[in-house]
Amino acid sequence: MWPTTPPSSTEIQPFEERQAQVEEALFGSPPLASALLVEDEAGDIVGLAAYLFLWPSAGPTA
Repeated sequence: MWPTTPPSSTEIQPFEERQAQVEEALFGSPPLASALLVEDEAGDIVGLAAYLFLWPSAGPTA
């Protein structure tokens, strides 16, 4: 699912591919990220908070 090489700076992944990656991160087992959306009275999204836990991200540290 995740690309093996990062896209170039001018390349944008297709929407469906990005959507699948976000869904996997938020709703996979175990979830890799959490997100909180804030709506106003009209139902428009007016805020977003996200948390991503990476361990270990680059190996052990001294």
